[in-house]
Amino acid sequence: MNLEHQLLPGRALPPRAAPSSPFATFSRRFRTLRNTLEVLGPVTTARALLAELLLPTYEDHSFDRRFGTETSAMLSVIESELPARYRDDAAGYWPAVENVVHHILRRLPVHYQDYVFVDAGCGKGRAMLTASMYPFARIAGVELSPLTAETARRNVAIFRERAASLQRCADIDVICQDILDYDIPDANVVVFLYNPFQGLLFQSFMQRLHEASQRTPHREMLVVYHNPWSGDEWLRKTPYFSKIYEHRMIAHRLSWNVWTPVRG
Repeated sequence: MNLEHQLLPGRALPPRAAPSSPFATFSRRFRTLRNTLEVLGPVTTARALLAELLLPTYEDHSFDRRFGTETSAMLSVIESELPARYRDDAAGYWPAVENVVHHILRRLPVHYQDYVFVDAGCGKGRAMLTASMYPFARIAGVELSPLTAETARRNVAIFRERAASLQRCADIDVICQDILDYDIPDANVVVFLYNPFQGLLFQSFMQRLHEASQRTPHREMLVVYHNPWSGDEWLRKTPYFSKIYEHRMIAHRLSWNVWTPVRG
């Protein structure tokens, strides 16, 4: 596709500018604030500003520094080498925040040893490594990208060696597979989603979870939806799931909620 024919009429772009002066930087930021106020209003703008101030404190590499893993570097959908047919619905890799994952896991109404933890779209594995500090029956990370799945396997091996004293579940498996082909364990499960996909892929996976819950009605299933951005509205409208807990944060990316399949 020739992008040249899609450009709107206007002035040609100027040459790359020299570094901005403090006044120019202030003016640019002021215009950004004014534009945001115009579009979002004062309340939402204030929340967005607080989120921008708070988020950098979470964007550190402390997990990797402590354990020698490599979970911090973000990857786009293209960089993850996902099959082209999934790129519209897949999300790039963004590491979960360890403290938030601990917060989530400590508040789940479960006996860990009675549940399998499934990280759907596990990326490089930070969330499931954090989950291994709790005594789950076993842990499975399902990842479509061969690149990130291999990184996750290396991280599992490194974490097992360097964090043995912290690990309460060493039975961890990284599965490189289409999430729609993954067989949901016939056991009590906690399914963890850190906004790994959206659209039809998300809806199809959630429908598979509901079908699995109906086939094995005696088992319990909790779906933790962390950073509930793309599928939250669909879940609210569907009759197949019921929200049992919601935890909102100023930064939406740190929010999470818990859903359970509706029986019958």
